[in-house]
Amino acid sequence: MLISTVVGIYAVEFGLRQVYPTLPSISALQGSDFRLERLVDLAEDPDLSLCHEVRTFLSHRSRWISPGAASGVHFSALQNVSMDTEGIVQSFGSLGNNDARRLWLAGDSLAYGLGVNPEESFGTHLAGRVTRHTGGQVQLRNLAVPGAGYCTVVQRVAAVLKHHSPDVVLLVLSADDLEERLMLQVDGKLVAPPDLATNRMVRWMVNRSWFANLLWFRLAALSELAKGERSRFVGAATKEGFRTAMTVLNRRVTSMGGRLAVAIVEPPGMPLCRGALAQERCGWLQEDISTMSTLLTEAGIQHQKIEGIWSGSLSDIVPREHSMVKQGSLAMHPSAAGHKTIADSIWPVLEQAL
Repeated sequence: MLISTVVGIYAVEFGLRQVYPTLPSISALQGSDFRLERLVDLAEDPDLSLCHEVRTFLSHRSRWISPGAASGVHFSALQNVSMDTEGIVQSFGSLGNNDARRLWLAGDSLAYGLGVNPEESFGTHLAGRVTRHTGGQVQLRNLAVPGAGYCTVVQRVAAVLKHHSPDVVLLVLSADDLEERLMLQVDGKLVAPPDLATNRMVRWMVNRSWFANLLWFRLAALSELAKGERSRFVGAATKEGFRTAMTVLNRRVTSMGGRLAVAIVEPPGMPLCRGALAQERCGWLQEDISTMSTLLTEAGIQHQKIEGIWSGSLSDIVPREHSMVKQGSLAMHPSAAGHKTIADSIWPVLEQAL
């Protein structure tokens, strides 16, 4: 009986591999205009070993390759992105009688200022306000990485902490930094990304065995359909990874004599969401903002949700994304005026941390 079972499983495995060119759970994407892309950031720092992030994107005719490399929106600008391991350091104001304040800015393309000139970014606006507030010089170190999620951001700050110390680390999270979906519906078909299996053993199996993948996918699909709706899912492992990474980062920053302040910023295109896909994505991102806020509160980290600041005008959005809005897609990057709006909203958070 045992031998027959093993032979049968191997036969099913072999047969599935002949039928499906890819793992069964993602074969539903074959021939679709939409493609599921995964960006996985793995921690190299032993102290942040739980910082393992899986981000999934459902993007229309675009492809994400890695942090800082993509195409499909206005990412031709990425060719000029600086990836210096020490970040981009700028000084503002005069030194006076005091030492320069060391302000670090971390985040993704929003914090980097992708799409606007450096002097138009909210980081520059905030550095100018700090000089006026303190009457001295400010050394702004921008550690942002376009395309990064929370794990990449935390790792980058942690790496620089080994050689430098900040007065304040301002971590600006975009609304999609917890982006993870257990089930997606594409052209009426349910799709389950194997990397999102929450159990490590199950994840290992469904990424290697066509039979285990198909069985897991069917069970996940039945569970999802039983709920009567396509639900948004952020796994327990992702939540724990986020909370742990932020807790460890906060401990490291404070041990160096600095303070960590966090802001979660709503995308400028949120008020303009239209169409089923855009509205679902906007709903998911709003849920993520609340989830991140709850996790930061549990970690005891000072933070603020930056919501309801957008007018619903294209003037808030970088010009290169205006065509996206007209096509019904969610615009993620603010214009120069939008960066000024963000600076006004974040300033109370930064002022409290100074």
